[in-house]
Amino acid sequence: QYYYEHVHKRIDMPKIIINAREEILKEAKRQLLENGYSATTIRSVAKATGIATGTVYNYFPSKDMLLASFMMEDWKEKLSSVTYNSGDKREIIQGIYNAIISFSNKYENLFKDKEALTAFNSSLGDKHPILISQLASLVMDAMADKDDKEFISSFIAESLLSWAMRGTDFDRIYGIIEKLL
Repeated sequence: QYYYEHVHKRIDMPKIIINAREEILKEAKRQLLENGYSATTIRSVAKATGIATGTVYNYFPSKDMLLASFMMEDWKEKLSSVTYNSGDKREIIQGIYNAIISFSNKYENLFKDKEALTAFNSSLGDKHPILISQLASLVMDAMADKDDKEFISSFIAESLLSWAMRGTDFDRIYGIIEKLL
């Protein structure tokens, strides 16, 4: 009995964290939206979740990767919300446009934060073609069969993104897009 109590007392089992990645992402998103980019750190997220800083780094090698991870999940959710129920071209294009607006509104403060933009600037150039490709694949669902379908869908995707970032009214731009579809 004595041996068992003393030997097993000295063995420290690692803390088991159920859904650690999800908890980290949830807390990082909360901090970013409430406190901004500068105040959100790996250490602050670790402290708030009760997870060791090193463990957070095991999941996310940097603050920017952590933020990009939940933003990517939000972006995918926005894209999946685009509906095709009626097959109506306008509905599809407006759904894409609304998804862009909704996402940009959610992270508006981040997109205006100079420190965040400086940090993300190096990776934005790499991600832009991916973003346009994702949007273009959705636009293709609204297009008639055309020889230049890939080019036109990419052009429309780029235009939708640009107009959404400027806050242009959808009704104003749809007439132009409709001619391209």
